[in-house]
Amino acid sequence: MPSEKLLGSKLGIEHIVYGRMKHPYSIYRKMEEKRNSFAQINDIYGFRILVSSNLDCYIALGILHQRYRPMPHRLKDFIAIPKENGYQSLHTTL
Repeated sequence: MPSEKLLGSKLGIEHIVYGRMKHPYSIYRKMEEKRNSFAQINDIYGFRILVSSNLDCYIALGILHQRYRPMPHRLKDFIAIPKENGYQSLHTTL
């Protein structure tokens, strides 16, 4: 179910937030593939925040990193360096 109240409406960033919990079998597969314990899995929940511009995407990332501590070395910037198929986004782990 999308939510519209996560990011600063004071900043005028229109956004939609989607969240989902990873399926238990996907978690199990990742644990097996990477030989990690459950405590080492960082993506039990995933959130997608849709905004209308690249600038809004970076602002949203800044807001999230101010509110929640980001994990070191867990930022991927596919806006500055898009994937070959044109995919653009920012990925972070909080």
